Amino acid sequence: MPQDQIELLINTVKQNLKPDWLSPAQLEKEWEISTKTQANLRSQGKLPYHRIGNVVRYKRSELEDLLESAKVC
Repeated sequence: MPQDQIELLINTVKQNLKPDWLSPAQLEKEWEISTKTQANLRSQGKLPYHRIGNVVRYKRSELEDLLESAKVC
């Protein structure tokens, strides 16, 4: 496989990988949950999050588990 095809493949894979940790802005973009709603859900204890200093991050696997647990049927 030529080097340029390998580099293209690597770049494509990198673009498709989703980060394990999401910022509030990333969560808003991917899941369409506004940052204000996120803050409300955090204060109600309904949205799992991690805080280091003033930085809030969401762990993707915890969000996916939360979504799966809300399954109705």
